[in-house]
Amino acid sequence: MRTLLLISLLLVGCRDRATKPPPSNQEGSVAPRVALTDPLALVPADSDIVLRVDIAALRRSSFFAKYEQQMLELIAPAFVECGFNPLEEITTITVGIPMASQQGIFVIRGLDRDKTLACLKSSKVESRTKVTFDGDFVTLTNKSGAVNMVTFVEPTTMVMQGSKNPTKQTLTKALQMGAPLRGNAMVASIDKQLGSGAAMSVIFVPDSKWFKQAVAAQGIAARYAYATLHVSEGLRWNVSLVMDNAQAAAAFANQVRAQLEEQADAFEKRDVRVEGATVVLDLGMSAEQLESIIAIVQMMMAGNSD
Repeated sequence: MRTLLLISLLLVGCRDRATKPPPSNQEGSVAPRVALTDPLALVPADSDIVLRVDIAALRRSSFFAKYEQQMLELIAPAFVECGFNPLEEITTITVGIPMASQQGIFVIRGLDRDKTLACLKSSKVESRTKVTFDGDFVTLTNKSGAVNMVTFVEPTTMVMQGSKNPTKQTLTKALQMGAPLRGNAMVASIDKQLGSGAAMSVIFVPDSKWFKQAVAAQGIAARYAYATLHVSEGLRWNVSLVMDNAQAAAAFANQVRAQLEEQADAFEKRDVRVEGATVVLDLGMSAEQLESIIAIVQMMMAGNSD
C-alpha cells in the first residue's frame, strides 16, 4: 500500500540575477524569446518534474462539468469572484518544477490576456488572493503565504512563476531561457513517447536527485518515471517506473501486484508487467470507483480546512 500511495502522491503532488526586462510588444505583452509552440518551452533545465495538463481533453470528459467549479476554486481561486472562468479557455498547462529552488514555471496556453487582467484587477482586497500590478507583471499572494508572479508573453500565453519568493527579475530571466530541456535527449524522447490525448502526463526527470531520494525513502531503487492519465467515463493510468536493473524491476513488480490484490475493489483494471528494467502499471478505475475516491478526498480537504 505504501508503494501505491507513493505513486499517487507523486502524481497528485504535482498540482500546489537581475536582468533588464525585455521590451513589450505592440499589444502590451512581454516579448517572448522562444518558440512558444514547443511543448518544453520555458521549462527550467533543472526541473525534477515536468507536468502537462490538457484542459481541452478534460473538458471532453463527463466529470468536467460536475467538478468544474471545485477545480476552479482549487486551481485558480483568484478568478472565482469575477465571473470569468479560465477553465473554459485554457488549452494546456505545462509545469516545470525544480524541487531545490521550489520556483516552478507554469506555461498556460489559450488564456485570453485581456479577460484575465480585467478579472484580476477586479479582485477584492478581502479575497483569498491579493493581487498587485507592476506594469506587465502581476503578483498573486495567497493567504497561505504562497506567492506567484504572472505575465503574458503573447495574447493567449500566460507564464507564472512561484511559489517561493518569485520576483519581476526572476520571472524576466526565466522568459529568456528558451527550451533547455529540449537538449536533454532522454526527456525529449520520453516527451515524444507520451504522445497526445492524455488529460495529464508527468515526467520525473531521469536521474533527478530529488526523485531518487524520494523513492529511496520508500525502499525503491528507481532512476526515473513517467506516466499518463486518460479521463473518459472513468480513469486510466499508465505508469512506467525505470529501476536500476531487471532484477530490481521484477522484485518491485511482484510487490506491486501483491498490493494491488489487496486493493482489488479500487480498480477495475490492474495490470503490472516488466519490460527489462522497467515496471509498467496499467490501472483503470470505473466511474463509480472514481466517485468513491473523490468523496474521500473531499472529506479530507474539508477536514484540513477547519
